[in-house]
Amino acid sequence: MVRDVTAIDGVAIEQSNTDPTENRFPLAIYKPLFLKNFAASIHLKLIKGTMQTAGIAFRFVNADNYYVVSASALEERIDLFRVLGGKMERIGGTEADVTLNHWHKLGVVAEADQFTVSLDDAWLFTV
Repeated sequence: MVRDVTAIDGVAIEQSNTDPTENRFPLAIYKPLFLKNFAASIHLKLIKGTMQTAGIAFRFVNADNYYVVSASALEERIDLFRVLGGKMERIGGTEADVTLNHWHKLGVVAEADQFTVSLDDAWLFTV
């Protein structure tokens, strides 16, 4: 936890690392939940970094099997990936106005096998 006066309640979780490994997703797991249908969102602010990416991992089985919706300021994209057996596959995505040093709200709604992704409360895509 770090102090950030621009964050809700003035604190944020910070992930900082100089590891340049591509497609590396450090995970912070708050509480394991076992839900098939859900709606989740996070507020994120990308500041710097090699990948300039943050997101939400869900339907997490282990470090080699999960889904992740990611926001990239470097590529100005939002993508949905499936990680299966440690291999990442993009299953949806679009260009989006993801900027550095700006708070964004990233959301995902899962209903059975359909995923709806939003940025700043605006629908982006459904897969």
